[in-house]
Amino acid sequence: MIFVSVGSQLPFDRLTRAVEMWAEINCRSEEIFYQIGDGTPPARSAWVRQLTPDEFEKHCRDAELIVSHAGTGIFMVASLLKQKLLVFPRRFSVTGEIRNDHQMDTARRWVENQAATVAFTEEELRVCLNDPKHILIPQTELTQSEELLDAVRYFIHTGTLPPPKKHQNK
Repeated sequence: MIFVSVGSQLPFDRLTRAVEMWAEINCRSEEIFYQIGDGTPPARSAWVRQLTPDEFEKHCRDAELIVSHAGTGIFMVASLLKQKLLVFPRRFSVTGEIRNDHQMDTARRWVENQAATVAFTEEELRVCLNDPKHILIPQTELTQSEELLDAVRYFIHTGTLPPPKKHQNK
């Protein structure tokens, strides 16, 4: 299954349409599940607007591939779960997609660091979907931190940040 997530803050119809067009051409619509927020639903695939943290984690775990906007949350979840992630950043130049180009900046940094597979155009997205064996599991040295892993797990299950830890003086 391919899990497509647009995030929870803004619709991202350009991503949904691009994956939907690829799926239709390749007869793969039944293998895709979309989380679309306030976006336009796909015509031929299963979808929901929002997922609970547990549902979100289940879809990420069950997916052969996650396709998503360039959010750091989904990057960390895919890294933690060791799942392939294909990133398609929102663009400020497309009306209504995002408030600034921070996702493009984030995605460029991931490419520079060879930390994630990024498709910057719809054509690049189709090429990656046609040959998914080259899509990376997101890599970060930060996942070695047990404290960070605990914080990500807490966020996945509660949807909130963990309370600050109290440090003891030695």
